Amino acid sequence: MDQATAALLGGVVGIVGTTTAAGLAAWQARWATRTQIDATNSQWRRQMQRDAYSALIQHASEISRLFDEIDYKICNGQYTNSHTDPMAHTAAQALHDLSAATFAAILEGPSDLADAAGPIEDTHREWWIKLRTFGDVVAEGEAGDEEREAMIRAQEASGVALGRFMGRAQAYLNHG
Repeated sequence: MDQATAALLGGVVGIVGTTTAAGLAAWQARWATRTQIDATNSQWRRQMQRDAYSALIQHASEISRLFDEIDYKICNGQYTNSHTDPMAHTAAQALHDLSAATFAAILEGPSDLADAAGPIEDTHREWWIKLRTFGDVVAEGEAGDEEREAMIRAQEASGVALGRFMGRAQAYLNHG
């Protein structure tokens, strides 16, 4: 092989090597950027889920306190009826807010948490129905023992539903 051929061959090998190295460097940079974007997106998504779960738990807890206050008023003769008492309006608005928070938690998923979110709203609505029935019966001058027992069962069911959701949310957020 003469010197010109060797120089030409060396130049070709150099160009191929440089091009390959540049291509690998570009691919590595793109991969690192994509990995960083995915990690940032996952972190953002997890925060959105955490916020949705927290809002649902907060609204359910606020409604529970409100319903306990209404129950106290009913038992002490301070509640007129579910159609005129101002706390009934507050409860209706709180249930509306709970519905929005439930919907957000369902949208954020995953599906096993979405399945646990729906019963929170359902059981709180059932609790409100039983609480209103109890209040109306007492306002009519009756004892309302059966209605109070039904209301307590609904209250317990809402606590179970909330506890189930909280357990699943905690497990999901801690372990993915």
